[in-house]
Amino acid sequence: LNPEQCKDNIESALTRIKSRMFHKTSGWSFHRSWSFWSFLCHLATFAICLDPTVLGCSKCTETLTRPTGQFASPCFPREYISDLSCQWTIRAPPGFIIQLTFHEFELEEAQRCLYDFVSINTGAELIEFCGVTAKGLTLNSTGNEMIVTFKTDFSIQKKGFRVTYLQVAVSLRNQMLVFSKASHSQAVAVSPSVTIPELQQFTVCLEVKAAKVKKEWTLFVYMDSSDKAQIKFEKDGKDIHLQVSDVVCDVGELWDEHFSDKVITDTWQGLCLAWDGMSGDIITQTQDKFQLNPCPASQNKVVAGSGTLSLAPKVTPASNTYRGELYNVRLWNFSMSSQALLDLTCDEKGNVVDWDNSFWDIPVDVLEPNSDLSCATASPTQMTIKPTYCSTPGSGCQGRAKGSVVGVGQNS
Repeated sequence: LNPEQCKDNIESALTRIKSRMFHKTSGWSFHRSWSFWSFLCHLATFAICLDPTVLGCSKCTETLTRPTGQFASPCFPREYISDLSCQWTIRAPPGFIIQLTFHEFELEEAQRCLYDFVSINTGAELIEFCGVTAKGLTLNSTGNEMIVTFKTDFSIQKKGFRVTYLQVAVSLRNQMLVFSKASHSQAVAVSPSVTIPELQQFTVCLEVKAAKVKKEWTLFVYMDSSDKAQIKFEKDGKDIHLQVSDVVCDVGELWDEHFSDKVITDTWQGLCLAWDGMSGDIITQTQDKFQLNPCPASQNKVVAGSGTLSLAPKVTPASNTYRGELYNVRLWNFSMSSQALLDLTCDEKGNVVDWDNSFWDIPVDVLEPNSDLSCATASPTQMTIKPTYCSTPGSGCQGRAKGSVVGVGQNS
């Protein structure tokens, strides 16, 4: 039955019940022409048609995973019912936050939201709302999950609320790549929409960290359209190499002399490689040190364009595939000087490839948000709610912070 049919059946059943029953001093009795089974049939129809979903009072404990959506208090826009305990868990993939907006909001008003209230767990704090002033408010989660709870008491019902939610991609500057054995099912590479030009010079900069460092690894490789390596940065035993076109150059002197041959440690290290095709020289730079590495065989070489830059590529044997973290990988089509490398800031944009979502094709299981990264930025339009305790009637009882809730919805 649809809602209109149910409504008609309910009205018809009530009319017929009234007409076929009469009241005696001893109580209600059935008219003798009224069948007991007929009465039960009408009563069953009446009960079915009062199902909450027909009346607009849908279920209110759900897990929501769509990119966008909306939900409302039971029976909205009619008054919600008493003694409700509802919870909506909104969950996005790693690398996304939840943005929630209240379009309608009217709950019972009380000091400290003691009776009917909506609470929002953003991942950083738990905030309660009642009254009317949450209407138009937008909140962001700190991680990829937000929990909305709605509770009512036994008396005084209001219109309720209606909200929409949206999954918002976190800036890539707030995320690092974590390469583990499990996460190497898909390649991490520059987006196919990004065209890398032919290069006679280049500068590559990135940040790297690994808890356990292997003797052999490949941090990145640039392959031309025929899948031939044109640029590759790797360690082969004790030797550290940068391949340019078909030439392999030794660039390990900087780390041999100053860092005990350790390019990668268990703390974040920024490093840059700048190749000048006119001279064949390669400048390596990390921390406050730099080194000029002559590689005359690479002089006048040209790196073919229209290829693919991949990070932590799979290598043979698989045990030599890089396991660790990478961040802020950028590429320029010119060779920076040693001083320019020392002065380079984390937010200097690569003019060929930058650390931005639009440049990369990254599986979500490799991404991990981290607010402590060198170039991390604040989440967009993050709301800060000042606690209001409704000491004055009519204040709307907006935003009573319950305290910090650290770690909910975070990816670790």
